[in-house]
Amino acid sequence: MTTTTPQMLTPDQLIQRSAQHYQAGQFDATLATCQQIIAIDVNHAVAWSNAGASLASLGRWVDALAYIKQALVLAPQSADAQSNGAHILAQLGRADEATALLRNLGWAQYQAKEREASFATYERALAIQPNDVESLHVLAGLHSERKNTHLALELMDRALAINPQHLTTLAAKGNLLGGQEGQGLAAETCFQTALQFDPNHWMTLYNYGVFLAGKKRYAEAVAMYDRAGLADPNHHLAFWNLSNLLLRLGDYARAWPLYEWRWKTDHLKPAHLDLPMPLWTGQDLKGKRILLHFEQGYGDGFQFIRFAKDVAARGAHVTIFMPREICENFVGVEGVHDIRAWNDIPQGFDYHAPLMSLPAPLGLTTENIPNQVPYLFANPERVRLWQERLPKLDKSKEQKLRVGVAWCGRPTHDNDRNRSMAFADLLPLMDALPQVQFVSMQVGPRESDLSVLNACSTIVRVENEIKDFSDTAAALMQLDLLISVDTSVVHLAGALGRPVWALIPASSDWRWLEGREDTPWYPTVRLFRQSDEDGKTWSWAPTMARIQSELANLFAEQAAQHTG
Repeated sequence: MTTTTPQMLTPDQLIQRSAQHYQAGQFDATLATCQQIIAIDVNHAVAWSNAGASLASLGRWVDALAYIKQALVLAPQSADAQSNGAHILAQLGRADEATALLRNLGWAQYQAKEREASFATYERALAIQPNDVESLHVLAGLHSERKNTHLALELMDRALAINPQHLTTLAAKGNLLGGQEGQGLAAETCFQTALQFDPNHWMTLYNYGVFLAGKKRYAEAVAMYDRAGLADPNHHLAFWNLSNLLLRLGDYARAWPLYEWRWKTDHLKPAHLDLPMPLWTGQDLKGKRILLHFEQGYGDGFQFIRFAKDVAARGAHVTIFMPREICENFVGVEGVHDIRAWNDIPQGFDYHAPLMSLPAPLGLTTENIPNQVPYLFANPERVRLWQERLPKLDKSKEQKLRVGVAWCGRPTHDNDRNRSMAFADLLPLMDALPQVQFVSMQVGPRESDLSVLNACSTIVRVENEIKDFSDTAAALMQLDLLISVDTSVVHLAGALGRPVWALIPASSDWRWLEGREDTPWYPTVRLFRQSDEDGKTWSWAPTMARIQSELANLFAEQAAQHTG
């Protein structure tokens, strides 16, 4: 007769068994299984936590707390242990400790972008201790993120009623009110009250700076960002916002060095290349090899490649390192000796520089921007193909102008809601000017535009023929004019020296400066700015009415030249 030895279960298998016992309401069995695991591995944090939960379910609160404490010693950030511990502490009447555990858990969930879990955790904290100011503050912020402004303000007011000197809540309330129509005075009252309690409170100074910049009180905003930078020299946001504001105001000498703070921001940090060679910040380049590389959007690459010739003029051998899909666009750029498509990091360079880090060491100002165009060139063979690809102007409609249109940019862009428009916004322009051949330069139209776009018979659609930006460049060479929202095609057309009418939103990018209809970056680009009032309603109608009038005038001028 053969006897078999029962196979020992591993701790992980035993944990699964304990979970099954717990779900079945077998809390004694759960406890026994967890204790079996602890006998095998005394540092098994999950076993300690699960044992604590089973003891709590058995009503043995003091014993349960002892087990949970050990779980938290082994795994201080364990979500289950913190949640179980909070429940046990609350049952033992230790509300302060329970709330502290939940705050810690909720904040960890918030930082991990687990917003729903964080929301539920902070609500649990308030259920235990309704007057916990920190929980009220964070939960108010979560409601604000959900656009529940009324509930957010209600929670903020509750927090301030308990502690009128809770500065982060004052700063957050000012920020929230500052985005509401007609609440500017109330917002400033919050900021100023907080600064009376602490003139160096970073969050208040930063939020106040954002508010002032939004109100176009630029000198005050600069001063507030400066104060925030002094209050916390290690926090990137004040310096990043200040750099963008100074660029908008044309103070390039001060702005460009601050622009290096961009690598600390959440949205640009992933684009940073950790390269083995040192960053070029103005060192002697005679006889040196430097790698210039792409960093943000395609439009930034088209705009900033102009500085390659300035770097080469300092004696450097210049290699550019770019996404493969735009490499062809940089063939023939003055100062570029070599083009590498993104793959493995090239070796053998003395220095590297992201393209948008070049203005600082080059001493760029608005007066010395190298803006001789073209500095990019379309592939001649592709130009020939696009001459054949686009339909001839329709003589029956007396067409004498070919105008390209692009109405939306990359959806993930920070300011896309402001800068993009719907295709339907272009229909009045096309209906009013049948003498103009309109060509869609919009690659990848949005689904929300397709029904109107498909029903439009007055636009030439070539988006399926545009395979890359080299095709876009060749197509642009066939146009008399490009009308486009602020996206990469504007920069490409400007770099090619093509005429462009750029539609600039009220909340515009820094590179278009303030109050100008021209731009020192591109001599062939004209800016049509949306008014502040139209920006609030996201209406492009008045701007498009101006475009229509100007385009009618341009057509009349062209017609007169042809008849003359």
